[in-house]
Amino acid sequence: MHIIIVGATFSGKSKLAKMIAKQKAQAGHKVMVFDPLKTSGWPETAKLYAKPAAFVAAYWEAENVYVFIDEAKVLFDKEPHDAERIAYQGRHGGRLNFFIGQRAMSMIPPNARNQCPRVYAFKQSVTDSDTLAKEYDERLNDCPKLGKLEFLMSDGFSAAKGKLKFESATADLPTKIEVMK
Repeated sequence: MHIIIVGATFSGKSKLAKMIAKQKAQAGHKVMVFDPLKTSGWPETAKLYAKPAAFVAAYWEAENVYVFIDEAKVLFDKEPHDAERIAYQGRHGGRLNFFIGQRAMSMIPPNARNQCPRVYAFKQSVTDSDTLAKEYDERLNDCPKLGKLEFLMSDGFSAAKGKLKFESATADLPTKIEVMK
C-alpha cells in the first residue's frame, strides 16, 4: 500500500513524513529517502538520495523498505517512466512508498495517485481538494479550511481529521498525531 502526503508549503507534510520515517527506523525498519532539497530531520539510518537517477537505481535494489519521496514532482519530471513504474510496481519487493508534494493534481500524476489507497491532505487549493474528494472521500473538500499542521486522512472509505502534536514548543518534529472529531 502506497501513501500520498500533500499540502501547501509549510502546512506540515514534510514534518509528518519525517515523523513516520523516524518511527519506522526506531522500530528497526529500513528507510530510504529521495529528497532533492537535502533537508534535515530524516532518520540517521536512512539511505538518502538527492539525485533522481541514483535514487531510481538504488530503489530497485532495495527490498522490505519504507520509501519517502519528498518533492515527488522532481522525480516525476526528471525520471517520468521510472517514477510511474515505482508507483505501480514498487510494492513488489516489500516497498511502501510515501509520495510527498504540494499539489495532488499537478505534482503527482493520476496513475501514481491511483496506486495510493491512503492520503494525508494538509491545506490544499479548492481545485486540488475537489480532486482528492472525488478520488478518496467527499470530506477532503474541507482541505482549504485546515489550519497549520492539521490534515484530513482518508483510505477511500472513511475520513478523519488529525493534527500533528509536538512534545515541546522547541521540538523540530512532531511526536504524535491527535485524531480530532
